[in-house]
Amino acid sequence: MPLTTGPLRRLDRIAEQIGRLEGVISDSPPEVFPTGIAPIDAAIPAGGLIRGGVHEWCSGNGGDGGDRVATPSRSRRSDLWRSPFPLTIALHLVGSIARASAPFVCWIGRRTWPSCSALLATGVPERSVFIDAPRAAERLWAGEVVLRSGTDTVVVLDGSGMDLTMTRRLQLAARGRGIALLLRSDHELNTPSAASTRWRVSPMATSGTHPRWSVELVRCKGTQPTTGAPRRWGVEQKRDGTGVVCISEPLGDGSGATADQTDRSERLGDSSVQARRSA
Repeated sequence: MPLTTGPLRRLDRIAEQIGRLEGVISDSPPEVFPTGIAPIDAAIPAGGLIRGGVHEWCSGNGGDGGDRVATPSRSRRSDLWRSPFPLTIALHLVGSIARASAPFVCWIGRRTWPSCSALLATGVPERSVFIDAPRAAERLWAGEVVLRSGTDTVVVLDGSGMDLTMTRRLQLAARGRGIALLLRSDHELNTPSAASTRWRVSPMATSGTHPRWSVELVRCKGTQPTTGAPRRWGVEQKRDGTGVVCISEPLGDGSGATADQTDRSERLGDSSVQARRSA
């Protein structure tokens, strides 16, 4: 039996209340930090990463989306530096945010810690704090405490093992002056999450000495990218190791589905997608 206008309006009000609690809906325009990659910023409805939100960055291609060398140094020690996460992208974003403000940066979880030379390249070593929290519950607690501090804060957090409830708590804690970059490995790409945006970073073939990745916008909460807009771009690490630059035209949405199909699946939400897969 179809819903009448009254129940639909009540559902809309409930959805709006949930959106306000999660920081997706606000009466004032949100503060936005550009990613520093102009084609990507142009494709995001807000024009960048929203302050007061959680933004997930997942490695792709069977775990190879992480950084094999997370530092521009050519020393023997740097050759041994490994991470399952796209740390070069995270460092680029931290540097871009630092140029727009002077944030306090908290790296939570040993696997998010960059090398010394890579950290120096971002310009924020004197404002960085490192927290070794092995378990997901410990990382969640530390992230909430930092994000609720009321200061200009960037939290780079190991999101391994975090479920929908945990990410919702982080989203609520980030409201105000905080912004969280949640790093995940590829096998958690379809894990339900309350994050404002979700991205996938996968390696690209290169004939040069500088690593390349494809950066794909998987999900944008609250508002969807324009139908037919690009969702995937190629980027390359800068020669001085201080970030990445866009090196190709948009690569498409990377899904093989039409824009309308992708938008519809995103409106259904990560939870319903996960439920259908489990059925």
